[in-house]
Amino acid sequence: MQSVGITKFILERQCDPDFKGTRLTPARLTELAIIARSKMNMGEYEEGYATFCKNVIIDNVYKLTCPIAEITDENIHLLRSSYVARTPTELPVLTRYFPIESGIPRSVAKKLYIILYSKEQSIKEKDSSGSDWDIVCVNAELDTPAPMNPNTILRNALGIEFGGSGVPVDRKKYNESVEFWSKHAMVE
Repeated sequence: MQSVGITKFILERQCDPDFKGTRLTPARLTELAIIARSKMNMGEYEEGYATFCKNVIIDNVYKLTCPIAEITDENIHLLRSSYVARTPTELPVLTRYFPIESGIPRSVAKKLYIILYSKEQSIKEKDSSGSDWDIVCVNAELDTPAPMNPNTILRNALGIEFGGSGVPVDRKKYNESVEFWSKHAMVE
């Protein structure tokens, strides 16, 4: 039986009451870890963006909202940008977003994507729970998952010392990401 744990990164980020993305409580995150463990042991997962990454997909029974909105002529004036680092050790990267206060509605997501990293990768990133797999992120998505943001792809390529995972840029996936994120932004 494979075990699934929770990283400090997700606890500090997605369980922060001020987090504006897919926010979770520690109790909900523990419940998702139990679900992910069951799905992983039954082989009910998808391969992630790298060999050390797996995605467990479940129905959004929690009614969490998807923090992504389409950029339109009517809302583009509300779009903001700033340099953001998710942790003190990461390099800040330029991000675009709609402020949550702008009134852009967030729809209830259809699926939750539980992103897991292998124990070996979690150890490399100095954030291992000691489990075989660790939850590093939970994304609430509408229909299909949004591609990884271009800034995240670039940060990952920079390496672990800059807050990434060390995965090189895949030009095709990067261009697909740019195509999507040129027309969408986070509501945060």
